[in-house]
Amino acid sequence: MHGSHLLLFSGLLGAAPALAQAQDAPRLTRIETAGVSVLPASLIAETARTVLKDKSLTPDTLRSAFEAIRALYLQRGYPLAQVVNYQLTPDGALTLTVAEGRIRRIVVEGIHHTRPFVVREALTLREGMVYRTDTVQQDKGRLGRLGIFSEVVVTGRLPEENEIADTDSLGQVDLVVRVKEAQTSNVAATVGYGDQSGLVGFVNLTDANLFGTAQQLSAQWQRFGRVFLDNNGFLVQEDPRTAFDITLQRPSLGPKSLAYGVSIYDQNTIFLPTFGTPVETLRSYERRKGGKLQVGRPLGGVWSAALTARHDSVGYDPVPSRLDPPVDALSRARATVGAVGFTVATDTRDRLDSPRIGSLNRLTFESAGSVLGGNRTFTQTSLDLRRYSPLALPKKPGSVFAARLLGGTSTGDVPLSEQYFLGGFDLLRGYEFFSVRGDKMLLGSAEVRIPLGADTTGVAFVDIGNAWLPGQSVSAGGLKTGGGIGLRFQSPVGPIRLDLALGNRSRTYVSLGQSF
Repeated sequence: MHGSHLLLFSGLLGAAPALAQAQDAPRLTRIETAGVSVLPASLIAETARTVLKDKSLTPDTLRSAFEAIRALYLQRGYPLAQVVNYQLTPDGALTLTVAEGRIRRIVVEGIHHTRPFVVREALTLREGMVYRTDTVQQDKGRLGRLGIFSEVVVTGRLPEENEIADTDSLGQVDLVVRVKEAQTSNVAATVGYGDQSGLVGFVNLTDANLFGTAQQLSAQWQRFGRVFLDNNGFLVQEDPRTAFDITLQRPSLGPKSLAYGVSIYDQNTIFLPTFGTPVETLRSYERRKGGKLQVGRPLGGVWSAALTARHDSVGYDPVPSRLDPPVDALSRARATVGAVGFTVATDTRDRLDSPRIGSLNRLTFESAGSVLGGNRTFTQTSLDLRRYSPLALPKKPGSVFAARLLGGTSTGDVPLSEQYFLGGFDLLRGYEFFSVRGDKMLLGSAEVRIPLGADTTGVAFVDIGNAWLPGQSVSAGGLKTGGGIGLRFQSPVGPIRLDLALGNRSRTYVSLGQSF
């Protein structure tokens, strides 16, 4: 692209008034600039003056000055700027006209379902602004993190020669945003029917680009009942248990736009996006009914913040003795949680799903009390740090090293349902679902992700962490370790994850989505 500019402008330079030979060429007496806006005009003049000092203003010396100005702009992040015209008087007065690379128009290519305003609102760059490399990269990252594009390219394109009407058109550029839309509507379901239980199963409907607006809709439904042998050896059929969760979210599209999220739920169990026989755990008997509201906006650059509020009625149905329930914690499990909080985050990931480079750092704080009708007082603080780095593996382009450090702590009268739970397909793999709990938690995870084909990725992972009950001291000696290998398959219903993990024993997980 830069070479094209030099070819485009070389004709204009050659058409300028012919310069005298070296013996007749004037020396510089003064210098003025035109078209300069993003850098100080005095800096441009001084750059040229440094090159031309005590030299005859021949074509070669002038060309050196023009290249020095171009290099200065390039160093400051403006790769399209350069001198496109000049005037030189016999007494050595030099006037330079600089074209800084202003955006003539924005061209969006590759969208079919997505509304054009989604792309335009996500851009910081606008028509009339000067093309700048770091701003282009920020806009590209913001578009990638919307989660609705599998590929994003943002670049400058020079107008065709027949589109250049006059000197003022020189140096202008079209900002081209080229995207490939991802599969954003997914349906996952395992449904069955029993004479006694009726309809049972799990249904998950998601659309990450609702009506092409980048709004995200998620609707989950789950209903199942278990059959087991009681203490007397009789077969017992549990009453089916039902749950639902509906969430609507709008991400922040641009540097000044609001983000929001609204959730309503009535959960008589914990949603587990896994395939296979339903897993019975302590949290299978957890009840949660309520809603949550979140409103946020960017703070500038890669920073963002959000305020949250929720109202939950929580508790537990009677837990069978075969699960060895925590009697003391269950006796105080029923509560009304009214809480407000905030989240502050930085996000430089190149994409929302399966990032290849960048980081996510998120600090979350929540305070529960009498606000919003709550009857428990406690606070929770958590920190989530994630890093993604490309790996230069032979014959395996696209390999990624992903790492995560997650920690949390609570103070006050924390209900059982609000404690931290580890174990299962997502946090501390190789241990029983939700078998590790406490009011303090620490978890570290690392994965090496290696592409094996167009839609298949191999993964090797390790998890190290633990949770500590009230009164227990956090100790490195008490950390638990799990590790294993897995596969990730891209499918019409989203990423399918198969993991074989070894913790306190070997376990196999088939689930949806990336781990982090």
